[in-house]
Amino acid sequence: MKFRAHVKTHKTAEGTRMQVQAAGGVRALIASTMPEVWQIILSGLVAEGLVDDILYSMPLAASRLEDINDAQSKCGDKAVIRLMVDHPEQIAALEAFSRRSGRKQRWSVFMKVDGGGRRAGVPPQSEQMRDNIKAALASDHVEIYGFYSHFGQSYASKSLSKASEYLSGEVECVNSAARVARDLGATNPFVLSVGATPTAHAATQGAGIDEGLEGALELALLPRLAGHFLSSAWIVLINPPGPSPGSTPSPPTLAQSHAPGRVAIRALAGALAGALDFARLHPACLPLVHASL
Repeated sequence: MKFRAHVKTHKTAEGTRMQVQAAGGVRALIASTMPEVWQIILSGLVAEGLVDDILYSMPLAASRLEDINDAQSKCGDKAVIRLMVDHPEQIAALEAFSRRSGRKQRWSVFMKVDGGGRRAGVPPQSEQMRDNIKAALASDHVEIYGFYSHFGQSYASKSLSKASEYLSGEVECVNSAARVARDLGATNPFVLSVGATPTAHAATQGAGIDEGLEGALELALLPRLAGHFLSSAWIVLINPPGPSPGSTPSPPTLAQSHAPGRVAIRALAGALAGALDFARLHPACLPLVHASL
């Protein structure tokens, strides 16, 4: 089983260095913002050979492609920056950029699979998933690296057995999508990436969960570092429970991704804006920014 470490909470090169060194040679990361991606590169982690795989996990916006391409150029052949896609228009945008810029390297992408949380991705057996896979397989500029799903709903788990049920659902979700790709003619190896903190704990008990799959299983999650709890404490301190004593905060945002068929848009803010998952928390710790139009 592979492992991919999140850097979105501590957002530091020092924390990332600790993660990859403590994880026994793990060199794959997942980032939520381009500043995080650039920090990984400019800190020397790629040049030193400590990181060779970076997944930019936010929904793909065409306005970010030049920056992503520059980051890949900076990495050279020492690391690959992978992307997350869940709509054929994103693949079309990648193709258009490659033709316009003369980029020769194929874009390596995860297909985002919706496992019921409905925050991103499409259901594994849906026509939308088939359309996404067909578009990628027909492209000369894109290759499917794997399938990714995050069960945010697993944070409601109250026991290891319940978390194990969510883990089984996560694995079946991505494996089901991979089977669709096989049916459509895909023959390349896949990585099946899953993981939230509860399901990761369950994975340590789940012998054999990576057997008989359409690809190599990968856990993508944030280890519970001290910095995670520190940042949570600061959020609660800055935003205490109860009514606001003054005006309600209303930060300006730029909407960068819109999911056709959903009455929702997502701002290009990543983990800086708030949480996306609901959990068994004190009301004061519930997501502060979770809105749709």
